[in-house]
Amino acid sequence: MPQLRKDPVTGTWVVIAEERARRPSDFNHERVLDNSAATCPFCPGREDQTPREVFALRDHGEANASGWDVRVVPNKFPALSPEGGLDSQHQGIYQSMNGVGVHEVIVDSPDHVQTLADLPEVHVQKVIQTYVARLKTAYENEQCVYAQLFKNDGKEAGASLAHPHTQLVGLPLLPSRIERELSNASAFFSDQGQSVFEMMLNETLEDEQRLVMVNDHFIAFAPFASRFPYEVHLMPRFGASDFSKLDASKWNPLGQILKSVLRRLKVLLNNPPFNFFLHTAPNANALKLDDGVRSAFRWHIEITPRLSMTAGFEWGSGTFINPTPPELTASLLRNLLLD
Repeated sequence: MPQLRKDPVTGTWVVIAEERARRPSDFNHERVLDNSAATCPFCPGREDQTPREVFALRDHGEANASGWDVRVVPNKFPALSPEGGLDSQHQGIYQSMNGVGVHEVIVDSPDHVQTLADLPEVHVQKVIQTYVARLKTAYENEQCVYAQLFKNDGKEAGASLAHPHTQLVGLPLLPSRIERELSNASAFFSDQGQSVFEMMLNETLEDEQRLVMVNDHFIAFAPFASRFPYEVHLMPRFGASDFSKLDASKWNPLGQILKSVLRRLKVLLNNPPFNFFLHTAPNANALKLDDGVRSAFRWHIEITPRLSMTAGFEWGSGTFINPTPPELTASLLRNLLLD
């Protein structure tokens, strides 16, 4: 019968509809045909069609020219403006502030087609290096309280350009989802004397039902209260709340496991549209968190294939119905044989 499961990090409930269990072949999706390479502004040789780069990893060539491996530019149509002050205002019960912040595009590679699932591990490491560098730069600005790193892959997942890229939005406030995770992690630590993330990690390794893969430094697993079919989370096996402080020695192991998980999802689900996003600690220069809160929290990456539609029940109740048990997700991904 269906089972209600509570997420120990967010405190929210999901419905795991086991009798409606859906295997990969049950999901019908078709990638929109991409004919945009001829005009893509992210492809090499068209650097003048984007704002001037703010960061790049390159083996040769000058800034704002070809020869780069990973390139970062301000979003041409930013959600937030880098100019001005916050100017917070109150009108009765309503509060507002200027939309001041950062919005950057990280172009994963010069290749218009290859995604992180396809690129060599050495290149995925460079992408991880860039993520760390841009988050660190965002947190040098005290007006940036939180930086959200995210990827929309595929038009159905919200990507407006097909060339593989990631985005970073620096916000002058703490998003409610992150605030809830921090608060719940702190309360759990006070009650149990141990991090909820550490307990999840240990239990996943012990029973292996929801384990996708693991290396010396990171773990990939299907969360107990998965909201979406074939949802996978990545988490460090060591205590770390702030992704911007990830040591260079960990870039390659993280790149390896991220690439492998994305590759497994691509093969198993026939190249599905997906989102992934990083949840990390807020900017320590802008928001002083208690040391206990930082100890209780752990950064993590959530990967969510876009295989099912969010409809009225989910929007109205805030409770998701997932037709694919996470145990099935983990088993299929873990046992998948890759070429």
